[in-house]
Amino acid sequence: MATINFPESLTTIGDYAFENCSSLTTIEIPASVEYISATAFRYCNGLKEITVAAGNTTYSSFDGILCDAGKVLICYPMGKITNGELSVPEGVIEIGENAFSGYSISSVTLPGSLTTIGSNAFAWLGDLTSVTLNDGLTSIGDNAFRGCSGLTTIEIPASVETIGTNVFSGCSSLTAITVADGNTSYSSVDGVLCDAGKVLICYPMGMITDGKLSVPEGIVGIGESVFENYTMSSIVLPTTLTTIGSSAFSYCSQISSIEFPASLTTIG
Repeated sequence: MATINFPESLTTIGDYAFENCSSLTTIEIPASVEYISATAFRYCNGLKEITVAAGNTTYSSFDGILCDAGKVLICYPMGKITNGELSVPEGVIEIGENAFSGYSISSVTLPGSLTTIGSNAFAWLGDLTSVTLNDGLTSIGDNAFRGCSGLTTIEIPASVETIGTNVFSGCSSLTAITVADGNTSYSSVDGVLCDAGKVLICYPMGMITDGKLSVPEGIVGIGESVFENYTMSSIVLPTTLTTIGSSAFSYCSQISSIEFPASLTTIG
């Protein structure tokens, strides 16, 4: 089936309702619909447009993508993606949780209106190599880019105030995270991500060479679980380090060499 004619009495579209309906090309959501599961149209790779009937107070549509009434992106039709390039339209202010789970995307263009990237929004997209985070973005949710093994660099805009946990965990090719001038919440030291107080938050996996990890001078703390499950054999810590957070090196079973600096006062 290429289209679906929903009855005007419809109020709910549940989990996985049309999953893998690859021949679907267009869908119109009736004004009566009050709830749509984020997985309702999962893996509909021929879907090019979702529209919402006038009078619906719960959902809206921007350039053929499905949003809630607050302009949070819920479903981006897979068929709108051309040559792996995804462009989120202006007007969208938030990308919902798991919005692009299972998609095949190589590059992402975000609108200036975007303020929030939800948890797991782009997680495990192995083909993703290019993302430019927009000025105006304030929050990046937990695991947002987790497992994006093709990413090599990322810049955090000056506007970002909150970065969740494990945002870039499993990004095995990532060699540098930089922070734009003017950001008062985060900083970058030699390509690693820190908070404004120089506590290490994320160490790009691609910076580890031949199993050797070197934490840059100037960093005063290592945050909780920062290196959990990393693969490395030796660690060099800076003379500026005073604190190692809880579970910082948990499950790093291959570590054979680590020397603690005299400056260290606390191990979590």
